[in-house]
Amino acid sequence: MWRAAGVSPAAAHPDVRHNPPKSMKKKQQRKNSYRCRKVPRSCPSGVKDLGGRPRGSLKRFPFVETRLGFMLRYEVPAVYDLIVRLSPPSRRQCPYPTLVEAVCAASTDPALRKPKFRRYMDEYICDGVYCRRGKRLTPERARYYERLRERRLEEYILEHWDEIELRRRGFELP
Repeated sequence: MWRAAGVSPAAAHPDVRHNPPKSMKKKQQRKNSYRCRKVPRSCPSGVKDLGGRPRGSLKRFPFVETRLGFMLRYEVPAVYDLIVRLSPPSRRQCPYPTLVEAVCAASTDPALRKPKFRRYMDEYICDGVYCRRGKRLTPERARYYERLRERRLEEYILEHWDEIELRRRGFELP
């Protein structure tokens, strides 16, 4: 009846509003202060999920490839060799954190007093040989670290030459 007369429904009923219901409105997005990086893995339909290690989890590496092991091997080689000899023999050698701390505390090397060493040690105590990314010896790093390792070993040998000679002859040190 009102259509034929050319009258709109709002004019026919003054309490009817032109706003659509809430369900039809565009929902406002919540703004968070952080970015969510975890994206659910999408699998095409009909394809079985192959699984694997979940994103964000830690992978196991040999002790040498952890940040602590890498630092000890190339910056403090004498301490590293001692730790490897004292750790239990296994296929993947991973020394106990208490053993590493005890040996490093007994050493007088200034590299073990750096904040970097303390950070790496705390990380090793928490996660062990599990880390996000192993530190591998690339060709660029190899040149630098091999020279550093040789120089540190020579310094150590020259510093402790008398003790080494006594041990070679079979004498026990007090």
